[in-house]
Formats: sequence, structure tokens, C-alpha cells
Amino acid sequence: MYRLPFFAFPLFLSYGLSSCYDWAYYQQNQQMNQTQPSPDSTVIQDTVYLNDGSIIHGKIIEEIPDTSLKIQTASGNVFTYQMSDVQKITHTRVPADGS
Repeated sequence: MYRLPFFAFPLFLSYGLSSCYDWAYYQQNQQMNQTQPSPDSTVIQDTVYLNDGSIIHGKIIEEIPDTSLKIQTASGNVFTYQMSDVQKITHTRVPADGS
């Protein structure tokens, strides 16, 4: 019977835990970014605050933890930023009609 070396178990365990964390983070991020109108006709708007003072409003369409994010503005433009350039990200409810 083949036995794994003693150091292999922690490697498998750490990979499994990190995969679970990534999956949970992805699920949470997807739930926060859903833009289906609620009964009071609001949607979630993401706001990205950059270190240079810029503020970008839109919908985060891709986020790679600790690496980068892509945000799509209301005009349809897509911008990519490194997470090192991002100061903070907020999610707020705004009226669905954009007013």
C-alpha cells in the first residue's frame, strides 16, 4: 500500500481550505453584485475609491482578490485597476432609474 509522505497532508489541507475560502468569497461577491431591482426599484452600485483621489461609480464585473478589479460604468466603459491602487470599495443602493 502506498503511503503519502508526512509533509503531503498539510499541503492538501491548505489547498483545500484556500479553495473553500475562494469559493465562499466568490459567492459573497456575486450576491453583492446582483443588480436585480428590489421591490422598491433600487440596484446595487459599486464605488471604487482610488489612492490618487479618483472615484469611479459602476458595477464591478470582475475582482481577483489582492490583484485587480474591473468596473463597468453606466456609460458602458470598462476600467481595470490594480488592487494596490484601490483605497476602498463601497456598495450602495441607488434608484433603478438612475436618478
